[in-house]
Amino acid sequence: MFEMTLAEVADAVGGEIVRGAGDTIVSAVSTDSRSVSSGDLFVPLVGEQFDGHDYIEAAVAGGAAAALAAKARVDDAVAHAPAVIQVDDTLRALGALASATRQRVGGTVIGITGSNGKTSTKELTAAVLGPSAHKAPASYNNSVGVALTLLGVTGASDPVVLEMGTNHFGEIADLVEMAGPDIGVFLNAADAHTEFLEDADGVAREKSALPLGSAHAVLNADDPRVMRYAADCEEVTSFGIGEGSHVCATRVELDDYGRASFTLAIAGEDVGRVALRLLGRHHVHNALAAAAVGHVVGVAGPDIVARLCSAEGPSMRMQLEDIGGVSVINDAYNANPASVAVAFETFREMRVEGARWILLGDMLELGGDVEAKHRAVVGDLSPDWCDGFVPCGVHADAMAAAAKEAGIRGILRGDTGGDIADALVGLLVAGDALLVKGSRGAQLETVVDAYRASTRDAGSGVT
Repeated sequence: MFEMTLAEVADAVGGEIVRGAGDTIVSAVSTDSRSVSSGDLFVPLVGEQFDGHDYIEAAVAGGAAAALAAKARVDDAVAHAPAVIQVDDTLRALGALASATRQRVGGTVIGITGSNGKTSTKELTAAVLGPSAHKAPASYNNSVGVALTLLGVTGASDPVVLEMGTNHFGEIADLVEMAGPDIGVFLNAADAHTEFLEDADGVAREKSALPLGSAHAVLNADDPRVMRYAADCEEVTSFGIGEGSHVCATRVELDDYGRASFTLAIAGEDVGRVALRLLGRHHVHNALAAAAVGHVVGVAGPDIVARLCSAEGPSMRMQLEDIGGVSVINDAYNANPASVAVAFETFREMRVEGARWILLGDMLELGGDVEAKHRAVVGDLSPDWCDGFVPCGVHADAMAAAAKEAGIRGILRGDTGGDIADALVGLLVAGDALLVKGSRGAQLETVVDAYRASTRDAGSGVT
């Protein structure tokens, strides 16, 4: 759907064409020179460790028809690109382009925020809305990701599902201004990114900018921090477990793998039985949020049920894989105290024939008392359901000490991910289960990859 002339781009971003004709058409926007297609507008972003202006030549070689450039680098851009628009700030220009694209979107725009569950809820919501729904291919929840998601919309009437994340005050409000969401989903508020957001109340205050800035708010009735903002929202649809919400779940049950099923009721009427493919009781709330969005936009109840039953979850979010007969639950995309507690609960409720082991990495961006917070989550372990524990990262010593105090008998340490993977190959046997949990920066998926490779090398195979 994005197609603009250079003159239209310059007008949208408040820039100046310094090379090229104003009627030159660009058909898409890219910020990565490695994935540029013919006719793209290349937007070079600048970070602490990189400067996208250095890759304008590569972008043009890949087919870019034009580039934006900050004033300080405009001469370099002109030397390589056939068309250049000078701007004050390329990141702000990207957001301005996304805002201009948003004005062309005729479909419903849904924003999703919360401390936990944003990506899973995005996937479930897109599934409920049907195949025409446009969503980010990954967890694109910051200013760049939201902008690129909007700029990637192809159908003017397609619904758009966005994630909105934050770690500083004011970021959600900026994303709301950029995206102009029709529906704002507020899932929960917990101790996540509290390094800059102070505490869970600060998190809630920051994230409330989404429902407050949307025409219709979808709110978790089971989270008091979320519901404190309900009175100030224009229109509210609530969701929760048990009767009393607009969209609710009753008779929640779990199978042997911890996958939930429940009876879905909308506006007081049972519409069917939902059986989720995603692991964990916590996905009931995510599914209810998706169902609430579907109800607001007019999806029929039976269709909501059928689409939730067939929906797949995102990678590295309680993703189950059988490796050599060992059930590996990869939840390595992110971690905070609340999500770790939920992962532990799901793991505890799973039926496991053999031993249960947990590989836990650092939780990042927690602010003060970081070591105490790591000790606290590990203190919830019990030898009744956890046979072994593998701490990994800066806070490994503190976590190991807490595990010992909790009575965990098996505590494994390793200097590298490869060391840990090799040790696990010699330790785990068919019928055992391994939960892998950590913040994105911990990159524990590399341990899973190394374990898979080591298991294959050891001859067990991957099933």
